[in-house]
Amino acid sequence: MISPAKGTVPAARLLLNYKEIPYKTIWIEYPDITPTFKSLGITPNPTGIPYTIPTIRLPDSTYHQDSYSIASTLDASYPDPSLKITSPHLSQVEDLIPKLQLSIRPLWMPLLATELLNDSSRAYFEETRKERIGMPISDGPFIEGNTPSYPDFFIVATLHMMKRIDAKILSRLVEMEEALGKPI
Repeated sequence: MISPAKGTVPAARLLLNYKEIPYKTIWIEYPDITPTFKSLGITPNPTGIPYTIPTIRLPDSTYHQDSYSIASTLDASYPDPSLKITSPHLSQVEDLIPKLQLSIRPLWMPLLATELLNDSSRAYFEETRKERIGMPISDGPFIEGNTPSYPDFFIVATLHMMKRIDAKILSRLVEMEEALGKPI
């Protein structure tokens, strides 16, 4: 069961494809995750958000949530080819990705809601994210809303560095988000 906007959903599907494990995708909208999982008797996550996507059901009818749990379970059940779960690089990637996502969140989060989600999921997503981050996801062009803060300057400095290294890098980013190309 997956929701189309969840960032880790492609990772779970990539794992299944890599291991050549046949699977069926069941699309589920954000507001339906908790009631659907409860109705299926899926055990809530022990910490954090109780029910998360992606979730897989194995042939023995057990459900697994959380990308790392899914990867570990798949690697144990289907060892070839190995996912190298114990890769020494995993901790670096796990540290880097959230930092990257957070640093560019003002660029992608409002677009995620408007470009990928239908009306029911969009409303749910916007409300729950407002609760988590303490402000609407569409409030202002800056991380803190309408007032720039140090993280905003850090982002601009990073974009400026990329432009100086190779203007094509910034051009590609501007193609994805026009606001990045505004003069500083």
